[in-house]
Parts: sequence; C-alpha cells; structure tokens
Amino acid sequence: IRYYQRLHGIELKKGQITTLTSGTEGLYTAINSVVKEGDEVLVFQPCFPWYPTMVKMCGGKVIPLNLSPPSFAPEIEAIEKSITKKTRVMLLNTPHNPTGHTYTEEEIKELARIAKKHDLWVIS
Repeated sequence: IRYYQRLHGIELKKGQITTLTSGTEGLYTAINSVVKEGDEVLVFQPCFPWYPTMVKMCGGKVIPLNLSPPSFAPEIEAIEKSITKKTRVMLLNTPHNPTGHTYTEEEIKELARIAKKHDLWVIS
C-alpha cells in the first residue's frame, strides 16, 4: 500500500486493493461485480474471446460494437444508438486487443462523455 501511495501520490487503505493472479481474473471480477441478469454490456469487436464469455457467465447480454479496419476507431454514433435502458457497462481496453488500436485522447473523451451521459460503468 505504501508503495502505491508514494508512486501515485494517493491515499489508500486496506480493503481498497485487491490482488489477483491474472488480467482475465481481474476483468471477470470487475464484470461480476456490476453485471446482473439481463444487463447489457457494450463490447468492442473483434475482441479477446473470453470477454463475451465472461459477460454471459454473469448473466449479461453482449452488445457487439464492430470496429472496422483500417483504423479500428470506435464509431461514436453507433455506440450511442446501441445503448438502451438495460445497458450497464462499456468494456474498453487500449491498446485494443486484438487490433492494436490505441484510442486517441479525443476518442477517450467521447467515450467518457457517453458513459457519463448514460450512467455506464467503464471496465478497462
């Protein structure tokens, strides 16, 4: 805890840090913490094969958001149209696995605006 406090200049307490054995386990834990039966999860595709499986294991419904070559940039308008009252989470990773697209600052700001507007969790 002291190391992260010094490294990031933040105050941490026991119970605020969870140590896991892998990134996949961490993602599953995060998804399982917020996704309930019937919740929709926005998943940028193509994606790591376990992402949709994890969502389904938690009772969620995958809403695929297709990223098209050559840029694989997110289509903001398509994202907005995909959101319903049941949408709870946006699953986001950058650089994107498997395309390698690194979201620009502007893209991240737009995704954050959408998440805030629709009260979505962003799991990244």
